[in-house]
Amino acid sequence: MSLPPTSSNGNPVGPQDEAFQNRYIPTSTPREDDEEFKGYMNRDTTGKVTRPYKPKENELITPDRKGKDNTYLSFGDNGTTASITELGQLMQFSRYLGAGSSSIFVADNKNTWEPYMMSYRSDDLQWMARNGSGFGKDIIPDDDNWTNQTFFLRDRWPRLVFSGDSWELVSQWMVKHGVVIQQSMIENLTDQPLKFKRTFDFQVLIRDLDFVNPSYPFNEEIDGSPYTEGAGPNGYGFVKVHRFTKPNGPSDEHKPKTWYKEEEEPQAKEELESETKSKSEKELGGDVLSVEGAQNLEGQHAAETIAAVGEQHDAEKKTAVVVVDEKLSLEQKQDPLQPEAVGLVIGFFVDGKAKKREDFCEEKWHTIPPRGFLELVAGYKLVLLTSKMSEWKPLVLSAADVDIDRFLSEESSSYVIDDSLDYSTRRNLEHILSVCAIPVPQGHVWDYDNTSVLDRLEVAEPVALTCGDMSGHRVCISASLWVLSDLENC
Repeated sequence: MSLPPTSSNGNPVGPQDEAFQNRYIPTSTPREDDEEFKGYMNRDTTGKVTRPYKPKENELITPDRKGKDNTYLSFGDNGTTASITELGQLMQFSRYLGAGSSSIFVADNKNTWEPYMMSYRSDDLQWMARNGSGFGKDIIPDDDNWTNQTFFLRDRWPRLVFSGDSWELVSQWMVKHGVVIQQSMIENLTDQPLKFKRTFDFQVLIRDLDFVNPSYPFNEEIDGSPYTEGAGPNGYGFVKVHRFTKPNGPSDEHKPKTWYKEEEEPQAKEELESETKSKSEKELGGDVLSVEGAQNLEGQHAAETIAAVGEQHDAEKKTAVVVVDEKLSLEQKQDPLQPEAVGLVIGFFVDGKAKKREDFCEEKWHTIPPRGFLELVAGYKLVLLTSKMSEWKPLVLSAADVDIDRFLSEESSSYVIDDSLDYSTRRNLEHILSVCAIPVPQGHVWDYDNTSVLDRLEVAEPVALTCGDMSGHRVCISASLWVLSDLENC
């Protein structure tokens, strides 16, 4: 298989930028010097927020890892989950979006096997964890004489501390509002200038977490016309788009030529409405989770349902489905917007100020003055896109989206607050509730203003108990029942 075109350091080449801007960035985007845009891209310094955040007593716990190989660390919040290595590389992250086959999409390292190849995929992820491999931002010190230690902040958020003779690097991770946040704080402990190298790997694939279909074109695509990439609005950040071959699915040939300038063809619109109505009636008005053909990491067949709410079989794929809400009416279920692509949005910030793609596309050496300090933050988010909405904000991360110090200062962010429980119990509960438990909203999950399906329908969210981020959020009845039993006993 061929790989997307890259420069010598593995990062994307730039000729696509102009075409990308013309196709994907709305003409309504405010100018770079506009007050609204400037406020969006710069951190709010008002309020009593300690920067960087200083963990309180008993907020940091380190697991006993002496003599053990490097492993992975998974964390998440409200349907967005991620896994990193103990050396600080982002291996993958996923988000429930309510579209496609599984409703969950994942940003993968380019060398990771697609979800259907479960055993090979597991081997790839375990290799990455042991060897410190991934994508996104990475920090490389100027010397090799350093040690590292792993902590969990509030039993939930990974905090990695790297210490050298003349420097200290703290890497704090968190998920908030669908954004995976990576904060790197580098401190120069000497009276001499400190040099370090910062790299950014953009070699990422966007996939549907469908582990059932052995021939899924959307997941098999690694380059060519379905993928487009470029800088975000006014050149800030980076956006990679993976288009569906039809709205809300990957199996038709209707492809909008431009996103924000052309109306959908009447015939395509009629076909879509007819198909949506037929599908809605067939599924009794509920969103579904594909669960047949699940296997665990050891290759054993797993059971295929959370609860016997409803099951039916497609004549072609024979895929079992779980109807999560039969009572939702057909009128409520139908979303007026249909997704046409999934976008990966990456933002990069230095001391709270957003940077353009050109500022972090290539590896760069930084110098920190004596006794100085530097903060580098990267944010990652998966979003649904449609040509029916001409908005620029979903295509760029704001400084407020990644203000991890403010998030940690203003809220506890822990599910479990019980000092009577030991660390292992608290940590397992946090993992189950924030990584394995995935809310299942009705309809699609949008990031456009005033398009929240949940706000419109005002219904409670079902929750799927899955096998977690590293297992592709597969659903196994034995695992789910064990989790319920474990939660009841706590």
